[in-house]
Amino acid sequence: MTTILGISGSLRSGSYNSALLRAASGVVPAGATLDIYPFFGPPFGKVTIVKDFASPQMNNKRALRIYLPPSYGENAAKRYPVLYMHDGQNLFDAKTASYGVEWGVDETINRLVATGAMDEVIVVGIDSTPDRI
Repeated sequence: MTTILGISGSLRSGSYNSALLRAASGVVPAGATLDIYPFFGPPFGKVTIVKDFASPQMNNKRALRIYLPPSYGENAAKRYPVLYMHDGQNLFDAKTASYGVEWGVDETINRLVATGAMDEVIVVGIDSTPDRI
């Protein structure tokens, strides 16, 4: 456990490093509380697929592909920003990507979080339909 600027945690956590940088840069006002949830597991998120998600407005069903950050199951009090993306079939897996090349969203987020360049996020991708192309 390390304490810097009155904030305790582990320097191995990308979220912790980002919080330290915000605190050191003056983004957090003096006297404000900054919630930090150190995570000590491997820096890899998990992709879950929800098949046949109904869209009454479009009168069809599509798959949702949801990336959950590495620390998602560790602390129920932690809140995450959510990034919503179209063309969900292209985001995480070359086998489902339209032209066989995935966008590498999960690998990019894992790398940026592990290096402290960004905070953890949840990504929700909704698949396109065959009618799109």
